[in-house]
Amino acid sequence: MMMSDLISYISDMGIMHPSERQDTIRMSKCLSKMLRHRPDLPHDEYGWFVIDEIVQRGSMTREQILELAETNGRYELSPDGEMVRACHGHSIDISYETEVEPPETLYHGTSPLGLEGILRSGAISKMGRTKVHLSDDPEKASFVGGRHTKGTPVLLKVHAGRMHRAGMRFQLSNDGVYLTDRVPIRYVERVTENPIRHVMHVSEESFDRVMDGSRRVEMRLRDDKRRMMMVGDSIVLSCEDRSVLVRIVKLHRFDSFEELYRSIPKGMLGYHHDEEADPSVMNGIYSISRIEEYGVLGIEFTMMDQM
Repeated sequence: MMMSDLISYISDMGIMHPSERQDTIRMSKCLSKMLRHRPDLPHDEYGWFVIDEIVQRGSMTREQILELAETNGRYELSPDGEMVRACHGHSIDISYETEVEPPETLYHGTSPLGLEGILRSGAISKMGRTKVHLSDDPEKASFVGGRHTKGTPVLLKVHAGRMHRAGMRFQLSNDGVYLTDRVPIRYVERVTENPIRHVMHVSEESFDRVMDGSRRVEMRLRDDKRRMMMVGDSIVLSCEDRSVLVRIVKLHRFDSFEELYRSIPKGMLGYHHDEEADPSVMNGIYSISRIEEYGVLGIEFTMMDQM
């Protein structure tokens, strides 16, 4: 095949030259920044920008903006073709027009580091955007989460129906992304098992017994944060200026500390052979109502490294 024929074939097949593809990506990023993150540019309360005003900025032509809006689902054209907006992802304050009742289950993708932040704050927050983004498609949510990590993204299941019945509001963008202000961790389940790191503070006596090998189970409520733990995760156990890294090898779930004490040898809980294993110690830390609400957890671990 002659070179001229090859070029003609590529053109007929709609195959984009790498330089053209890079130009398209560059223009899309430029348009996205304008439509999502430039409060200084004129726009209405729903995020609509006049195309001619964008063109006057000298970044791209009207034809290029129209082509992006027609071929990329991130953007939407007004019916008259004179205005354009981003479907979601704004850091500027806009109103989303369509409030909806969400499905029972939605999904959110993030990175392992992002999940650590969610656990610390107790919620999926909107970060630099005006809304939290959720999807009804777990694969799509994982793909979005993969943009923020070089490793395997973390997929989270969100009980959106329960949130809505509790009074929390949802909007739906025109390309099918569900938007809400905040997702408290009590409505979140962890789906993927790629390991993450937790941080837990312990008393000086407990830390010493971890270090001398006599304590291999940490006892806690199975509250919203502990419910997100999985075997294979690591924990930084800290006490004042000392820390040690451990790995979770088993999670023991019980209804009460009395049941936990009956089921796990006291030597693993940090008691010496001449000490009485008394569950009332834990009952003095946590109220009966909270124990009944959450249940309790024995977090069995193995040493990894001293920090």
